[in-house]
Amino acid sequence: MKAKQYIREIIERSCLPARERKRLKTDLENEIYSALERGESIEQIIERMGDPDEIAAEIYENYTDISIRPFLEYKSKKKLFGLP
Repeated sequence: MKAKQYIREIIERSCLPARERKRLKTDLENEIYSALERGESIEQIIERMGDPDEIAAEIYENYTDISIRPFLEYKSKKKLFGLP
């Protein structure tokens, strides 16, 4: 996984307002690129930081003091054997 993809996944999963997403993106880029300059590989950075979904959940919880992120449920209009 590339650094930009990793950052994008965290931001997309964070469920934060647009203004906060921009700030989060800047913070993540600074942290990752400074670690790359220190000689860490992107794989080491990702392993150290953790799963994007877990990071996003923690960021959302710290931002809102709510542990459950809002998600939209997608239901297909087409049905197969009575199931969407």
